[in-house]
Amino acid sequence: MENTLFQKRNFASRKFILDKQYLSIEHKSWKEEKSWKVRLDKIGNQKYYVKESNNPKILSIIIIGTIFISCTILYIFFNKHTRDNTISTIIIDSVVVLFGLLFIFKKVNNDINIIGGEQTLTFYNDTKNEKELNEFIDYVIQSANKYILDKYGKIDSDLPEETQLNILRWLKDRELINDKEYDSLKQEYKMKKII
Repeated sequence: MENTLFQKRNFASRKFILDKQYLSIEHKSWKEEKSWKVRLDKIGNQKYYVKESNNPKILSIIIIGTIFISCTILYIFFNKHTRDNTISTIIIDSVVVLFGLLFIFKKVNNDINIIGGEQTLTFYNDTKNEKELNEFIDYVIQSANKYILDKYGKIDSDLPEETQLNILRWLKDRELINDKEYDSLKQEYKMKKII
């Protein structure tokens, strides 16, 4: 599996680079450039799909367009003496309606978020590369789960019992271990404490 994902949306781009401990993110847009790292044990293990609706945009443009066109018709009808201004009014109204239409047909933002951890990660959901994107997200989640299990899934008899049991409950709540594994690790901890 590829450890890098590059995405573009409008004037912004993102690059995700996955290594053994971190997911590095580089974000560039026309107004800012930033980069940060997220440790894998801070990443959740659930996908959440977000899709903007175009309906409010369409409704607002229809209302605004109707108002401008109505105003233009009323202006032409009631101002017979100022026909010279009619063409400039029609041009202004046409430009406003054109911008409205561009606003309607602007690409709708669809995102996939990884949630359930301390930090939410957002990926642009580009339908052209949706399969590649989902594979990368699944790989990030699997890598994070493996990192967490390797780091916290081992019994440490030097830890206080409450701390060790909290770690095991956390692993179980994240569904990284099942009930049987939880009970087994709990027993292993108690046995190590006796010895």
